[in-house]
Amino acid sequence: MNIQKYQGYFHDGILVDIQQENDNVTIALISSQISPVNLLDDTIRGKLHLDNIEKIVVDGSIRQTIKMQYDNGDLFGLEIEEHKVTLVVIWQTLRPIKRIENDSKIEIEAKKINWENIPNMLNPFWFKEPGLHEYKNRAHYHHLNTDAKGRHDKYFDKNGMKVAQGSLASCLAPSKLNTIPSKEVSNKFIPEIPISEYSLEFHDGVLINIEQSKNNIVMTLMSAEIKPEVTVEKILLSNDRRIKGKLHFNNVLRVLKNGFLFTKPIVMKNEFGDVSYIKFISSEIVEISLSWETYSPHFRELGGNHFQIEAKKIYWESLPNLED
Repeated sequence: MNIQKYQGYFHDGILVDIQQENDNVTIALISSQISPVNLLDDTIRGKLHLDNIEKIVVDGSIRQTIKMQYDNGDLFGLEIEEHKVTLVVIWQTLRPIKRIENDSKIEIEAKKINWENIPNMLNPFWFKEPGLHEYKNRAHYHHLNTDAKGRHDKYFDKNGMKVAQGSLASCLAPSKLNTIPSKEVSNKFIPEIPISEYSLEFHDGVLINIEQSKNNIVMTLMSAEIKPEVTVEKILLSNDRRIKGKLHFNNVLRVLKNGFLFTKPIVMKNEFGDVSYIKFISSEIVEISLSWETYSPHFRELGGNHFQIEAKKIYWESLPNLED
């Protein structure tokens, strides 16, 4: 690909990462969205390799080395010449909340510049909290392991070690932000469904399976790891402090999928469903928001669905020894 032809599309794109090894620099970039008329992909994603560096200038000062100054960079401009690359970057802090930092002009001269097209490259920082009032004091970030082979090595912890989806070590920011008074955060508790008291713990949990027989639906679910200071009553925990079991919907009255009436059976769209949130509206109505994921041949998101299920009876079957 002649990346110079498309450099204008990198305005409002993302500077994902900068790596330097001796006199070679690699810059990971994601462009802004491109019209399908111009390219098959919505964005250009890949790495700009600058080999045999001759000069690095940041904001007018010569540097010997270069690295990411903050979590992320909003690309204001990209200019690629035969032996020189210029980036104008607006730096951003992503953790624990998104904040604009300073901006920089980066100029790198190199003997050889080439582009490696990686259409499946992911921005490794994911903001995972759903946009619900209930979660406003629980914001955190995960660092995605783009080479993950499954949920058990999906993220990196702060030391760069691979950890499982939903593990406490995967949260890279405090799980409670002081800026949001706890009294402003409410979680609806439905006495008839004791599991509703712990619905917030299912964020970053997993939908393992869906079974439907006539007008009954059963969802097999696993929560994220529950912090040691949280006391769980009436619900059995697994050895790794997760809530595991089946959510039963007996005599289903209505199913909404993405806001529209849905009369077909609910099925697993792929291997796993990443649970964004579960919300208990009443003893007869539950909402669940999911992102579908696959790890074959590599990690990919396959879109998401939001379901609202109304049933005459909803109850939880605890299965702490469930093998996932």
